[in-house]
Amino acid sequence: MSALAVSQSAPISKQSALTPQEKEFVSLQFGSEFVLFDKLPVLTADLDGDGTEDVVFVATRKGNPLVDEEKFNYKVVDPYDEYFGWGDPRVTSTFETHDTEQVKYILIVHDWHAATPKAKLVVLNLPFEKLAVDRIPGKKKKIYTAIIAEERTGETSAIYWDVKKKKYKWNSMSGID
Repeated sequence: MSALAVSQSAPISKQSALTPQEKEFVSLQFGSEFVLFDKLPVLTADLDGDGTEDVVFVATRKGNPLVDEEKFNYKVVDPYDEYFGWGDPRVTSTFETHDTEQVKYILIVHDWHAATPKAKLVVLNLPFEKLAVDRIPGKKKKIYTAIIAEERTGETSAIYWDVKKKKYKWNSMSGID
């Protein structure tokens, strides 16, 4: 897939301010080391195409998120660096951050209303200042629900769930691959 363009359809996500319940949810699911980043909204949509609502939080954390991966049963992924050939979070978690002010992580929970979520992921190293969720076109008329990331420079990219490979993939939406 080369450069993607955001569809013109209406937004499919709900955006809301952080609630105490969401803060508690993140702490229970990912550990108290993660602190929700209150400058960005919580986003919800069906990201993996299974018909259930998924949620996206933005959080900060002191220390490496790999430390608690097993304890809290989440998976650390890096679709941005994987696109460029460096997909192992054990290596890429040591890379210099794109945001020199504060490291931000994207926390994704698939089927977050279930008693036990289907999957919990921590996305690292994705450069962004703003996030949104929208539909984007893929190959063979496939439409993906994606997390759209906008950088300070205005460049945009997307991460989306690849159903066949069962993982998140990154792609530029600004025509820069």
